[in-house]
Amino acid sequence: MNVVHVNANDVSGGAARSCYRLHQFLLRQGVNSRLLVQHKRSIDPTVELIESWVTDTGLFQNIELVQRVFAAHNRTDISNTHFSVSLAGSDLSRHPAVEAADVIHLHWVASMQTPADIRRLMALGKPVVWTLHDLRPLTGGCHFPAGCSRFQDSCAGCPQLRHDPLGLPAAALRDQIALIDATSLTVIAPSRWIAEQARLSALLRDKARIENIPNGIDVDVFAPRSRAEARKELGLARDGIYILCGADQTEEKRKGFESLARVLCEVVHDPRFVSSGARMLWVGDPPTGQAYGDIPLIPLGRIPQEEQMALAYAASDLFLLPSLEDNLPNMLLEALSCGIPAIAYSVGGVPEVLHDGVNGRLIPAADEREFVQALLCLVGDASLREEMGRRARALASEAYAASTPGRK
Repeated sequence: MNVVHVNANDVSGGAARSCYRLHQFLLRQGVNSRLLVQHKRSIDPTVELIESWVTDTGLFQNIELVQRVFAAHNRTDISNTHFSVSLAGSDLSRHPAVEAADVIHLHWVASMQTPADIRRLMALGKPVVWTLHDLRPLTGGCHFPAGCSRFQDSCAGCPQLRHDPLGLPAAALRDQIALIDATSLTVIAPSRWIAEQARLSALLRDKARIENIPNGIDVDVFAPRSRAEARKELGLARDGIYILCGADQTEEKRKGFESLARVLCEVVHDPRFVSSGARMLWVGDPPTGQAYGDIPLIPLGRIPQEEQMALAYAASDLFLLPSLEDNLPNMLLEALSCGIPAIAYSVGGVPEVLHDGVNGRLIPAADEREFVQALLCLVGDASLREEMGRRARALASEAYAASTPGRK
């Protein structure tokens, strides 16, 4: 079988990592899998950088102007998550990998495929699968709607834009509905939450086949190992508690790091926290302008290698996920698979993997007081952390192995 994946990136970002893991699994199973990307960082020969998505310089400048003026610099305060104006892309219908493919699998394609481009792919008569890494395929521009449900109707009067004189989101959604034959799509929803959003959407409602298939991870890489050895390898102190946190694009409001800052400032002087000698390990770029009290913060930077990321989990006692809006976060799956209990808000697909009192603590959305109490409890109870960690590993290794999405 020949499968071609289409995604904006190969290894950068959560959607890219999920896509690349599936691509690698299929290759190991003997499937002739190819990945077409707009931005390539790996040296993998099975990943191909497509040609420039706009060859007309004047058109490119006009599109950039529209994106900048009517989207990027026109946002309200409710969200700063990416907002895509998909006005130009690449016609991949004649690409050799697409022509040879038995199955076309779209992933995060907002910056490289317009509805017209997708229509051309579907016109080839081949099965087209689209994985929802966020909600952009269902909306007129936003990637996460910040509580808005207008994508279920028309996307008119978008609350994420201050001014909308051109009616861009509504026009974009109309184009998607007119040009994409949803009855011919198979939609993969990594979480039950996003599957429900898809079933409610104006684009897919009562049309597309929607399957809930969680993203997979390599449970052999993301596995429990000696905490002492991991700390030694990372040059960390052997004693004390390490709390792991981090994300791509930490300045996004929906990632919840403003909320986390308030939580940490509450716990930092509590005797239970002080006596634990707790320190923060941070993956990615720590958010600027946030105060975390007097808690020592150790930046680990960006970690593209999965083996090194697994080492960071192994060195940690606890993982914090303060997201206020999310799908099925890779870092949560990875931490649980490494046997690290987590504390997170009950949003999106998080409750599908984090079970309160079983493999961590699941906190009502934005309930910072409850987050504080959960953090103090787990910081002060090593035996509870260990028991939750064992349950976390058992659940994750069974449900989220990389083979799961590939075989399904």
